[in-house]
Amino acid sequence: MYLVHAYPLLRGTPLLELTYFSRKDYPRGSVVDISVRRKKVPAVVARSEPLSAARAQVRRATHAIASLPTQEPRTVFLPAF
Repeated sequence: MYLVHAYPLLRGTPLLELTYFSRKDYPRGSVVDISVRRKKVPAVVARSEPLSAARAQVRRATHAIASLPTQEPRTVFLPAF
């Protein structure tokens, strides 16, 4: 299991990092679909870390962490970006 931190691409909202559980390790900079307010929106993956390394962070979370469905990540940005 992994924790995926992503920034949703929504117009008119502050830049918020959202965290999701995932069975798959998504590469940094890839674009995945997440659900925000019952809508599917694209999001850029900021980082992905193993759940075992972030166990304390999950326990201290003040909000429920949703699960990210398994999907194929899209590479929109070049690795240099």
